[in-house]
Amino acid sequence: MADNCVSHLCSSDVIVLVMGLTGAGKSTFIERLTDQDAGIGHTLMSETSRLGLYCHVFGNRRVFLVDTPGFDDSRCMDTAIFKDIAFLLSQAYINGVRLGGILYLHRITDNRATGSAMRSFQLLHKICGIEGAKFARLVTTMWDEISVESSLYSRAMEREEELKSTEGCWGWMSDRGSRIQRCMATRASALSALSSLLAVSDVQGPAVLQLQQELIDENKDLDDTAAGIELSKHHGTSWQRLQRELKALQTSHQLTTEDSDSQFNEQLRAQRLDVERQLEVAETSERDLRQEVESMFTEKAETYRDLFIQTRKEVTHLSNEIEMLKQELKRVEGSSDLHKQVFEDAVRVSTGPRSRGARQSQTGAVRRSRESDEADSRIQITGRFTEDVLPSPRDPRRRPSPIPRSQPRSQVILRPTKLQKGRKPEYLIEQMSKEERGEYLEKKLAKKEKRKVIKRNTLSILGMLGGLATIAAGAATLQIPVVAAGIALFGTAGMKLDISKKKKRIEKGEWQVSEHD
Repeated sequence: MADNCVSHLCSSDVIVLVMGLTGAGKSTFIERLTDQDAGIGHTLMSETSRLGLYCHVFGNRRVFLVDTPGFDDSRCMDTAIFKDIAFLLSQAYINGVRLGGILYLHRITDNRATGSAMRSFQLLHKICGIEGAKFARLVTTMWDEISVESSLYSRAMEREEELKSTEGCWGWMSDRGSRIQRCMATRASALSALSSLLAVSDVQGPAVLQLQQELIDENKDLDDTAAGIELSKHHGTSWQRLQRELKALQTSHQLTTEDSDSQFNEQLRAQRLDVERQLEVAETSERDLRQEVESMFTEKAETYRDLFIQTRKEVTHLSNEIEMLKQELKRVEGSSDLHKQVFEDAVRVSTGPRSRGARQSQTGAVRRSRESDEADSRIQITGRFTEDVLPSPRDPRRRPSPIPRSQPRSQVILRPTKLQKGRKPEYLIEQMSKEERGEYLEKKLAKKEKRKVIKRNTLSILGMLGGLATIAAGAATLQIPVVAAGIALFGTAGMKLDISKKKKRIEKGEWQVSEHD
């Protein structure tokens, strides 16, 4: 089967970052764009849910969409998110992987640009730089939630103009070639946003961002880059503000007496603890920002190496599951053909001259066929249940025979629990007809094959990040064993699977892959 995926990077592959604050609709946008459940995609940092990687075949090339958390995401520190983005961009730049640009999503329903939004805009300015600004596109979302006839729509249009003209918002980017585009709740609208972004790099060449040049060409550390300085400035401002708040709370606590309201004292204590926690986060973020690039490369490469191995195991496991489903589907279809032949033979016998013995033989054959049908409908597939008395949905009159009280406990028929019923349709398979079971197996097979394609396509990026990242770190620190490990891993990304360019379709330029897992 042609599954439109390869396990190594091609010159036509493109990386696109999908950015924006929490709740801007990034996951929904990716689901509409790829026609996939974003939950099926590959999480690059599963333990912290930082980056998500999704592959979409767009025309004759693969587009790797990188879902990045907003810098306001409470699940992880902004420095950690910045380091993940910086590492990914650096490795793409080192290895010559084409960068299509950045799609930055923003809710048009927000009454004004919040402090988090303004800070995120400023950080994006520093990541892109003057020459890279044109490769970023502001995609405004949530337009479908506003009625065109309402006053809210007019306000939304005003906010759109403010975003475009305000220097601290998207005005700086607009003046340097970036564009703003509306996105409706349709797949066509999402495809339009992606297509218009890729058109820029197709005409003007691959996107090269300021952060990539600073880290690789100028050999700067993270905290010396323009984006790193901007982030450090925010940490310093936050630290000073929190110090003032902590001092005020300490003063208030000193003014309170033991006879004061205990509830008020408890509130002061809770506020002080919260401010102290925020201070610790700010200090940790600033300290992490000063990590050396070589150290970061080594740390990240180990993570992606583990993810590559894990994903390869998942692909192998899916291949085994798919093969088992194919065999089961073949068995069900073969059984259906057998019973069809028995029925046709019975019809031929009944329409021709026959003796009493022949009629009895025909009746017995039909009866045996029906009994075989009933037995097959009770064949256990999952191994979870062994009961054979569940009524067939086609015969509501059938009821399970009562179980005698004297029957041994080991022979008592077990009923599926509510939790097991929620795992439909495993236990219901036993009640299905052959046609229903065949249809169910076909759907399950298609779902597994789709998931396998998604997982396999991520191997190329994971192989690059896990292998070449180690080579880059080894070269910088002159650790020959590390370099060798990187080379071996990168070779695995492209050669472990049996890949062959079997056929190239001229009209689509699609690759077909054969593998032996």
